[in-house]
Order: sequence, then structure tokens, then C-alpha cells
Amino acid sequence: MVKIKLKIISYLIYHSGFSEKDLELPQSITMEELLSKINLKKQFPLVVIRNGEKINSTDKIEDGDRIVIAPFFSGG
Repeated sequence: MVKIKLKIISYLIYHSGFSEKDLELPQSITMEELLSKINLKKQFPLVVIRNGEKINSTDKIEDGDRIVIAPFFSGG
């Protein structure tokens, strides 16, 4: 069993239906698979942070990971 903490930021909350959640997964999955599970497919430009570091959609989610998903943004 893979247990993770997941936090969603900004307007993505409306698409996922939650802002923070503890998830239990039957096995390790890729970030892309997780995004599909929580209704945040690739239609949104996203930044995904795992344990304080940016990750890619093909990276595996492991037990104990803390994931933050935010919309890509810029400013100046």
C-alpha cells in the first residue's frame, strides 16, 4: 500500500474536487496516472512538486511522498 499526502492549489481545486487529501494507492504509480485518477489530466499546464522538488509525469509516486500540484504561472 502506498500512502501519500496530496495538496492542490488555485483553480485546480475546482477540477479535482478537493484541496488536500491523504490518499492510499494499491501500488506505486506514475504522476501521470495519479493526475488521471484525480481528474487533472494533461489539459492543464501544471507544476508538480514531490517532497520539495519538481518532478515529471513519468516519475513514480512512492510511499510517504508529499505531492503539491499547482497551475503553471508566471509573473513579473
